[in-house]
Amino acid sequence: MTFARDLVRNTLVRGLWLTLGRRNLVRFSRLLTMESRLDVGNDMATNGETMVQDRVLGGLGLADPPVIFDVGANVGRWTLSLVELATRKRVSGARVYAFEPASATFEKLREQTRATEGVSPVRAALSNENGEAELNVFGAGLGINSLHRPHESRWSGEQPQSTIEKVPLITADTFCHNEKIKEIALLKIDAEGHDFSVLEGARGLLEAHRIHVMQFEYNQRWIDARHFLKDAFDLLQPYGYRIGKITPRGIELYPHWHFELESFREGNYLACLPAHVDLFPQIQWWNLSGPTHS
Repeated sequence: MTFARDLVRNTLVRGLWLTLGRRNLVRFSRLLTMESRLDVGNDMATNGETMVQDRVLGGLGLADPPVIFDVGANVGRWTLSLVELATRKRVSGARVYAFEPASATFEKLREQTRATEGVSPVRAALSNENGEAELNVFGAGLGINSLHRPHESRWSGEQPQSTIEKVPLITADTFCHNEKIKEIALLKIDAEGHDFSVLEGARGLLEAHRIHVMQFEYNQRWIDARHFLKDAFDLLQPYGYRIGKITPRGIELYPHWHFELESFREGNYLACLPAHVDLFPQIQWWNLSGPTHS
């Protein structure tokens, strides 16, 4: 049986190699891998992010109006989407703190949200320490501005020019203490590789279970920051948080970190307190033994 299976596999691979060529075979294989692992594009309307907003706004059942952090708000698309959804769901009193450190991008954010009730733009980067840091700025409103210098291999052609801008840093623990914020309903992080440092700066809130749901982006920029997805598991799971990947079909929950997860493929991950897990549709991880869900 093993011989027959290997023969069929080797014949199929050799046929594809000869037909497509090695370069196209790699591209085809990558496509199949991304589709099967539900690694999708960064469109919040279809990648599951809007679903997370919807479930948080409609299901947490907090006593006070929800406080939401949009970390790495850029020009405010995610924030405006959430506010529009809150209006449709008649969730009143929600307060969004939109953090954006790049000065020119921050001005765009402030202009975009000027007439939006409940949104407070904050020109700062959440981090694991308070102080100041250098931000690599490639342009106003660009999603590649980062506290971590991208490696030159990121660019397929000529590397774009950037400038260095000094930006303020503050931890989530410090900000919540200063602003007298009791709890965060949803902490969304899109910090271009700095995501883990944002989580580190919330240790006090995490330990006290004062953050209910977190969404953080994981991608190749974590390499620039010298971090792994495993670091997030090691930080969050001891505090009792459940972790999974946000997909168009639901949350793919993981019982623990596994090396197969360390792909550096762009994706958004969710971490939440156990009491909130059932708020979200779930799919079974492909790597678990037993029957799988389509």
